[in-house]
Amino acid sequence: MILIAALAVGALAAFAIYSYVGGVEDRADDEGRRVAAVRVVSSIPRGTDGTTAFDSGLFEEVDIPQELVTGREIDRDELEAGLIGDKIAAADLVTGQILVEGMFVDPLTSRVTGADRVPDGNVAITIQVDDVRGVAGLIVPGDYVNMMGLYEDLCGDESTDTGDGDAADGASGGRFPAGGVVDPPTGTPGENLALAVCTPATVVYQEVQVLFVDRSPIPLPGEAAAETVNADGTTTAAATVVDTGLLTLAVPPDAAQLIASIPRDAWYLTLLPTSYTPGPIPDFDPLIELLPGEDPNQLTPYGPEGFQTDTP
Repeated sequence: MILIAALAVGALAAFAIYSYVGGVEDRADDEGRRVAAVRVVSSIPRGTDGTTAFDSGLFEEVDIPQELVTGREIDRDELEAGLIGDKIAAADLVTGQILVEGMFVDPLTSRVTGADRVPDGNVAITIQVDDVRGVAGLIVPGDYVNMMGLYEDLCGDESTDTGDGDAADGASGGRFPAGGVVDPPTGTPGENLALAVCTPATVVYQEVQVLFVDRSPIPLPGEAAAETVNADGTTTAAATVVDTGLLTLAVPPDAAQLIASIPRDAWYLTLLPTSYTPGPIPDFDPLIELLPGEDPNQLTPYGPEGFQTDTP
């Protein structure tokens, strides 16, 4: 009887172990499940039609772990059935990518108009600046700028001798008595003189996004940087010569209203580093009693110690 009981216990233990091992193997199979997929074997530029890509042998069939698939994979049978034949690549595809739905789209769907590029809640508005006021044409789509506006000549006909005998009539920039009165110096001993800046600048907006330079936009994922948007939404290679001073900005509607209200020739832009953080900038006083280079507490634009670089 004892022997029979021992055999029964052993059988139950063996069955339990078998069941456990089988369950582990089943879970391992589930976790390591492989699926048939299609992989890109050579880069496919955006806009390439599916038939050309297939006929050129740019795909290969592979078995990959299920977890590597980021969408519904397209298999070889679907390719041969012409699933993407009348579609085009929505973005540049690189070697090794797994082909999934959405990578090839209807040609009309792939067109991105200028309006599609304007961020939600914003509108696009264009200004034009010359090379001097537009940072020598260095601004590119995606950059951020500070927008300064220049006041009209505050000195007007009251401006006086600039000290330059060859200066044209009405030229301004001489030294005048401090206190806001733009009159010529009297020569009175001890008279406190100030530099009158007749066309002072003020910061209207900080960190404004440049959406287009001429007709070249901020590249979308998969787009080449040197493309222009046509009226029908298609893109073409950008021309060699572009108007680098024709800038389209993305701003909220109320900001666009203010920008449009300022004379077109009043703008002066500064290009911002990626580390820039907007902050209040003091109003500029057009009457300067002591120039920074004459002030021992200032001397340079960066302070009395001069330009400082971060050291590791």
